[in-house]
Amino acid sequence: MSLRALEAERLLDGPLRRLEGAALQGVRQPSWDRVLLNLRIPGETVLLDLVATPTMARFHRSEKAPPNPAKPFAFQGLLRARLRGTLDGLRLLGGDRVLELKFGELRLMLVFAGSRTDLLLLDSRDEVLGSLRQSLAVGDRFEWSPRSAANVVDRFVEIPDEALNEAVRSFYEERERVLARSRADAVLRSYRKRLLRRIEKQRQESARGEQATSLRARADLLKGSFHLLQRGADQVEVHDWSSGKDVIIDLDPSLSPADNLERLYRRAAKAQRPGEQAAARLAKSERLLKELDSGQAAPALATSGQTLPSHQGKLTRGQKRRTQKTGRLPYLSYRTPSGLEIRVGRGASQNDELTFKHTRGNDVWLHVRGRPGAHVVVCRPGKAPQPALLLLAAQLAMKHSGLKDGARAEVSWTRAKEVRKPKGLAPGKVLLRSEKVLFVELDSASLEQLQRC
Repeated sequence: MSLRALEAERLLDGPLRRLEGAALQGVRQPSWDRVLLNLRIPGETVLLDLVATPTMARFHRSEKAPPNPAKPFAFQGLLRARLRGTLDGLRLLGGDRVLELKFGELRLMLVFAGSRTDLLLLDSRDEVLGSLRQSLAVGDRFEWSPRSAANVVDRFVEIPDEALNEAVRSFYEERERVLARSRADAVLRSYRKRLLRRIEKQRQESARGEQATSLRARADLLKGSFHLLQRGADQVEVHDWSSGKDVIIDLDPSLSPADNLERLYRRAAKAQRPGEQAAARLAKSERLLKELDSGQAAPALATSGQTLPSHQGKLTRGQKRRTQKTGRLPYLSYRTPSGLEIRVGRGASQNDELTFKHTRGNDVWLHVRGRPGAHVVVCRPGKAPQPALLLLAAQLAMKHSGLKDGARAEVSWTRAKEVRKPKGLAPGKVLLRSEKVLFVELDSASLEQLQRC
């Protein structure tokens, strides 16, 4: 469970009250759901940890920041570009589960309330400049109606104020460790089930190697009794001197004796290589199962099984099937400095797939008028997309339509739900029920602010 309002009030009134007036020295985002503010107060540097994980959202001081990822998150770039100066104030909004941190005219809002959990940067008009989990789109207005919860108990009531920050931090770190172990165990159980199914399949494939040995032995018997073969015969009886028994070998009556012999050797050769490869894979899988059961392979498999949350790229079931077939999604993905995703179709048929299978109805759709080129989709742009955002997406559409710097073109934009594709229309071609037009000059330098995902 996330931090409660009573507990948050005690943190603000006690250990964190000294942070008012602290100078902001840096912003770190070590993971998708966590931001740390580097704040300087007289004689001390403080790391304020803001965690927006649903069910475990909280804030507290931390002693040491984890390393940043190799590829920085877009929200970190937004905070570094916009937040300046000192922390003028921090308070709970209406005494509820919203922490407000004020930096001049901008406010950083940590919402730690169930499904609405998020970290948002607001301007002076309460409009969203960017958000960590994208619960609100850029340009939307942030509104919060404070509620007073009944029968809420302070879980740290016996902890003195001076030790409260450490108690909160330790409590949630232990919960995260327990959850990580639980997820790792689930990953290992799931992997073991898949591995057992794989081993069973590889055993069946490995049996082809034994079949190849039998086929080759029959071919050798047929070769030694070649004089008994007659054209048009559907079988021949030969003597196996190694076993002392007579063996009946089926033939193809439409083939000559020589062709029948060659056919049998060819079937043996065809079965041998896959059987040997399957046997090698089977040995590897059985070795991995042994290591897994002994605990040797568990740490690496648990780490590799971790996944990102939905807004960081989780695919639908249909997207997974298509990706497995082609090896990639039908679009390129970019992030704006405010954290919005812009998708660009890779080709004509991929344009159709992007527009009709990877897009929501209120997403903004763009295309250069009068020439072939990429479909461009701005995901969750809000009720009134900002002109700067539309201009950026329009230039991206021009860039992926073969236009050069300085070229001017008309770019259509509309909501994705206004795009239609009647039966029989060529790949990449669509009809629009309504549209607006931008007249844009391409400046590739402006696209450098986009981050390739």
